[in-house]
Amino acid sequence: MAKNKENPFSAPEQNYQLLTAEKQTVRGKARSWETDHVLSKYLAYTDDLVGTLDGSIAERDLVDPDNPELSHQRPDIVIWLDKSARPVSWFVQALWEQLARPDADLPQFEYLNIDRTEWFKRQGFRHDESERRLGPEDFSIDEVPDEDIARIRAIFTIGEIDRDNWQESVKELPTTLDNKNILIVDEVKNKGGTLSIAQQLIKKAFPTATVSGEYFWQAGRYALNGNPSELQMESAPVWYDASSAFGRGVGDISQEYFEQLPDTHENYKKKLGWTVLSAPHVESGSFKPVADKAAMKLQQDIAYLSYDVSSGNVLRVPSPDREYEDFLRILSEQDLDLASFKKLREERDARNKQK
Repeated sequence: MAKNKENPFSAPEQNYQLLTAEKQTVRGKARSWETDHVLSKYLAYTDDLVGTLDGSIAERDLVDPDNPELSHQRPDIVIWLDKSARPVSWFVQALWEQLARPDADLPQFEYLNIDRTEWFKRQGFRHDESERRLGPEDFSIDEVPDEDIARIRAIFTIGEIDRDNWQESVKELPTTLDNKNILIVDEVKNKGGTLSIAQQLIKKAFPTATVSGEYFWQAGRYALNGNPSELQMESAPVWYDASSAFGRGVGDISQEYFEQLPDTHENYKKKLGWTVLSAPHVESGSFKPVADKAAMKLQQDIAYLSYDVSSGNVLRVPSPDREYEDFLRILSEQDLDLASFKKLREERDARNKQK
C-alpha cells in the first residue's frame, strides 16, 4: 500500500547494490533513470513474464509455427537460456507469489546454454560475422549434425542410455520434454538469432513438443552517431556483460568439467549434453568451486525488491498484454485508478527524460 501521497512509490536506495540509477545504464550513461524507475522497470518486465507463465497473457514474441494455437497456452516447462537468462528466473521465483494468479503453479524450470555466435561458427561463419551481423534467417537447422541434436535430447531422457550405441538409444528413449508445451526465455533481443536457433534446436530434439519463445527485457534501439545502419540497444539488464564470466551464477560451457564428474547414469547424460550445459564457476584443474559475488549481490537485490513490492514501495506497471480487467485490478490493489496511474507515469517519465 502507498505510504504517503507526496512520494507513494519509493524504495530505500541504500539497500540496493546493482538495481540502482548508478548501475543501470541507458545509452551507455549511468543515472539516466532514477532508482525508483529502475526498480519499477524490472518489476514490470517480471510482471509480463509471470503473466505469460501463469496463463494470464497469451502473447508470445516467438510462436511455434507448427502449433500456433498451443503456443499461446500456459507452458508446462520453461527453458532459460544460460547464462544471461538465468537471473531472470530468480526474479520470477522471488516475485511469483506476489504477481501470479493464486491458482497457478510455477512451471518446471530447465537451463540450456545456447549461444547464437557459437552455433553460427559451427556452420562455418567467421566469429565477427556470427557475433555482429547474422540473424535468424542465416541459420540452417538442416545443417546441424544429428549428433548435436542427440546430445541435447540425451539430457532429458528417461531410462538408461545404452553406452555402446548411445545416439540410437537416445532417439528411442522417451524424454521429460515429449508432448510438453515449452517456453524458451532469453534475457534481451539483439538480432533475434539466439531465441530462434534455440527454438529450432529444441523442436528438432523433441519433435512432439510445442516450443515458443519470450524475451524479458525490452531494450529499445537508437542510431549510433546518428547512423541508422548502426543501431544499438538503448538499455540492457545490469548483469548483461560480455566482458565478465561472473554475475549470472554459472560459468561457461566446459567439457572438461563434466568429464571429471563421477561415472553415474545421470552424470553420463550431462557428459553427452555438455555442449549446451553451463558449468559452475570452478578453479581450473582442481574444479574447486569459486564464489560468484556479483550474482550474490543481484540475488540480494532481488530479495529486497520482493520485500519492497510487498510493502508497496515499488510501482507495479501491469503488462499492456494483460486483459483490461486484470490491468485495472492491479492498479486498484495499489490504490490507483487509470487517471491517477497515467498522471503518475507521466510525471515519472518526464523526470527520467530530463536526466
